[in-house]
Amino acid sequence: MRPEKRYFTKPVGLPTLVYPNLTDGNVHQGTAYGELTALECNLQVREAISGFKERRGSNEYAVSYPIDPACGIYFDLRRFARNFFTTGVVISHPALDAQDVKIEHIAALVYESFVMLISFERRDVHFAYDRYRQGRGRIHEGARFVAVYDQTYGSLRLSSALMEEDTLREVVENAARLASIGELDKLEPSSMVCLEALLAALAQKPRSITSEFGTVTPVLPPTDRMVPIIKPGSKGWCSLRDNQVFLVEGVFVHPTTGLSYRGRYENTPGGNTIIVPVDSVLEVPGESDVGYYDLETGEIM
Repeated sequence: MRPEKRYFTKPVGLPTLVYPNLTDGNVHQGTAYGELTALECNLQVREAISGFKERRGSNEYAVSYPIDPACGIYFDLRRFARNFFTTGVVISHPALDAQDVKIEHIAALVYESFVMLISFERRDVHFAYDRYRQGRGRIHEGARFVAVYDQTYGSLRLSSALMEEDTLREVVENAARLASIGELDKLEPSSMVCLEALLAALAQKPRSITSEFGTVTPVLPPTDRMVPIIKPGSKGWCSLRDNQVFLVEGVFVHPTTGLSYRGRYENTPGGNTIIVPVDSVLEVPGESDVGYYDLETGEIM
């Protein structure tokens, strides 16, 4: 006989953070349908788990990180996070910015509709919602968006199927149908109006806007002695440690590693200060505060 399953666990997640990269060479394709914008671009994604729920028989209880050793499991961090680089499609429209619109419900409906119409495994693509942390062209800082992205590190660009005109329109139409029959949850009237606004926009003739995110004239430093860096007090992702969040406390020239950061990992117990080369810490678009380091004077500009 197979042993009876006496308990199960389910992770409890925090909202996924999505950082679209709209800089030169990072937007693969862009289309505008009136006020609706759909972009396929490179993304930085941060998924985090803050604990888990466990059921034993008819009893269910929640456990939050860090875990009490009395539970028989050792984990002393406040959250378990995964940071990775991928590609995805981000969809924005002024209707998504309305205060009473539950964008999380719309994002879930779009995702469910997408995997119903396109035969992808759920472990291959996922969804999230967030705000742009930096603006460019028709994209305004603070505008909300729905994202469907590849879960595979590096991306196979599976989510790019959503950029096809017929597919995107069919996905939103199916999402509205699912909402009308209460397939997930009963959608509140304001969110239903938002879905109808997306449908109305998709009825308009599409226009390619990929060129709007092409070459940008860079702001060059005054001389070659200026090196771009993340300024102290800000943070980036350290490639030396699975893209963990690195808090920059100082920038200096080290005798062996060259220009380096002094700082600590956000989730390191005790917060021990370490030194890492500047090129090993990656900028997070819209969140990292960047500047230039003068190799001759040691000044940060």
